[in-house]
Amino acid sequence: MEETKNLTKKPVRFQFEIGYGQFIVSLLVLGVFFFLPIQLIANWGSISQGITQAFSSQGQPQVAGILTDNTGRYFNVPILNFSFDTTMRDSATISFTFGTILIVLSVIIVLLLFADFRKKEMKYR
Repeated sequence: MEETKNLTKKPVRFQFEIGYGQFIVSLLVLGVFFFLPIQLIANWGSISQGITQAFSSQGQPQVAGILTDNTGRYFNVPILNFSFDTTMRDSATISFTFGTILIVLSVIIVLLLFADFRKKEMKYR
């Protein structure tokens, strides 16, 4: 009986190793099974309306791509549903541009660090 009391006083430790691939896959699984269904349910009306408009045969045929208005000032990005101002006078366009630049730079930095890590790992094998 005294031995079980001593076992309960010891701290419990959990250790596990996770690689880059497992971490990325776990984030994708979290997004697909948690965030995506919530967004689908919350925005189902606009999603179904957009699908109906995309596959309806009325009007002119459309291609999913970047569209412009008649003035050529705005590019409409269909996946993001964002109007990009080519004159850079809209504050949303400026923040969108800086956000895109930061995302591209972060992806490049992560890829360079991963390549450097793999190079150092192969060096010691």
